[in-house]
Amino acid sequence: MKVRKGLNSDIREVLQLEYRLYPEQWHIPEEIIRKVLARNGEVIRVLETNGVLKGHYAFLPLEKDVYEKVLHGTLDEKELADYIVDYKEPKDIYLYWTTVMVDTEDTNRSQFSKCLLNDIPLYLKSLQKRGMNIMEIGGIFISDNGVRVAQRFGMLQTGTIYYTGKSYPVYRTDAIH
Repeated sequence: MKVRKGLNSDIREVLQLEYRLYPEQWHIPEEIIRKVLARNGEVIRVLETNGVLKGHYAFLPLEKDVYEKVLHGTLDEKELADYIVDYKEPKDIYLYWTTVMVDTEDTNRSQFSKCLLNDIPLYLKSLQKRGMNIMEIGGIFISDNGVRVAQRFGMLQTGTIYYTGKSYPVYRTDAIH
């Protein structure tokens, strides 16, 4: 079991898991994810065990104005591909935590969760070592498990957005340790 950088070749497996576990209104088309990875190939991390993807997470680096629009519900995350910031030079970034999930139907889901969540602070530290100044991390959490993960990392609910007739909490933090 290991967590590694997500590749273009992983997209279909990532989407199969997302489509199986997330409500349809939150599904992101494959071409959008390919466009995101073309702009910044380091935004998705995947958990692989025995050659099969069992989980993943993604942080999309954005400029402040775009980040705020997403977290206020005035810009749909399906429209973010054109706004992804690269990691080529040191800069201030705002990370939109777009997904974190493991295969909850697998009996090893607890081990998968632990492994995946332990990787998050390491990933964020690696960005900081390269000169990325993480100003804030925020996300819209659409499941109870997602909310628990946000709270585990010290994120606080700062608002709510309404999307397709339902309300979803927005969580933010300036640091994850």
